[in-house]
Amino acid sequence: MQITYWREGNKEVDFLVSLRDRLLAIEVKSGRRTRALSGLLAFQRRFPKAQTMVVGTGGIPTEEFLSRSAADWFRDIAALTGL
Repeated sequence: MQITYWREGNKEVDFLVSLRDRLLAIEVKSGRRTRALSGLLAFQRRFPKAQTMVVGTGGIPTEEFLSRSAADWFRDIAALTGL
């Protein structure tokens, strides 16, 4: 498993987790309002087979996200999407 980030021009994704041939892009949001997800949307256009998730405002609660391993998130997303 490898964890990095993705950036292309002014678009970015906070965390990119790769496991074998699978990608999970994670965008972390904080604050009261959900800000634009332009980086995550640009990543999805570039890598349409990748799975994505938002953590924090507008997504999975931060505490829940941090209570589980990256492998757990891969397994859960695969079950939800049928991958």
